[in-house]
Amino acid sequence: MTQDWTGLPDKTFVRHKILGKERVSYMKKFISIKFLGPMFALTVLALSYQNCSKVSVDTMESASIASTAGTSSPPDVICNPLSGATCDIDSKEGLIGNLYYLTQDQAPLFSNNLNNAKLADYITYGHKPDSLILMNEINVPAQDWSQGFRRPDGSLITDEQGNDLFEYFSIDLNGYINLPQGEYEFAFVSDDGMKMLVDGKEILVADSQHAPRWDCSSGKVSFNKDQKKSIRVQYFQGPRVQIAMQMFYRPVSSAQKSCDDKGGWMIVPASALSH
Repeated sequence: MTQDWTGLPDKTFVRHKILGKERVSYMKKFISIKFLGPMFALTVLALSYQNCSKVSVDTMESASIASTAGTSSPPDVICNPLSGATCDIDSKEGLIGNLYYLTQDQAPLFSNNLNNAKLADYITYGHKPDSLILMNEINVPAQDWSQGFRRPDGSLITDEQGNDLFEYFSIDLNGYINLPQGEYEFAFVSDDGMKMLVDGKEILVADSQHAPRWDCSSGKVSFNKDQKKSIRVQYFQGPRVQIAMQMFYRPVSSAQKSCDDKGGWMIVPASALSH
C-alpha cells in the first residue's frame, strides 16, 4: 500500500484506503525544530506503525472520505442499498461512509454470541469491504430486508464464506447537515442500533438490538442562517431480517409533544444532507 502524506495536517490519525483483507493503521507526525545559528539545523521525524489486521481507524476530520489518494481507482459507491431509491453518486448530496460486517467465527469476541456486539464493535473488529455506501436520505421504514448490498456492476457483497450480506452489518455515514435557522430536536426509528453525532457531539444513541422503536433526543441543536454542521450517523443490523433506519427532526417549539409518530416529527430532508 502506498500513502501520499504530502500536505497532511498535524493530525495523529489519517483515514486511508486499504485494499484486501489486511488493514494497516498509520500514525505519522512531523516535528520540525530549527536553530538559526550557523551550521545547525535539526529536524525530528516521529513515525509509528501499528499492524491492525481487519481493523481501521474510525476518526475522521472531514466527511470527504471517498478520497482515494494513493490508489489506482476510486471505490465503488452503492446507492441507497436499504431503500432502493435512486441517487446521483457524482453529486455531493447525501451522507457517505463505510460498510462493516461481523462473521460467526468472531462470536468468541462477544461471549460466543454476535447479538452482544455494539456499534463500536463493528468498526473495531468488523470486516470492511472496499465499497462505500451513499444514502441521500435516512428514511428506511420498518420492513423485511434481505436484498443485500449490490455493487454498480450487479455483483453482491459477500462474506468470506460467500454468503450474501443482510445481517450483522453496520453502516457508518458522514457528511454535513444544514437546516433553516433555529433550534431543533432529533429522533430515530431504528431496528437495530443507531447513533447520531453533530459537530462531534452525541445527540442521540440507541445502541442495542430491538424491534422498531422511537428514540428522541433530550438536547437541542442550534443552526444559524446557512450554517453547515458535520454529522455522523451510525447504524447496525443484528440478526435477519427486519430493519428500520429513519432520522427525524422538529423545532424545539414542539418539544412538549410526544416521542412517536404523533409528535410533529419530520424526516430530515435530502436537501439538508451533503458530503
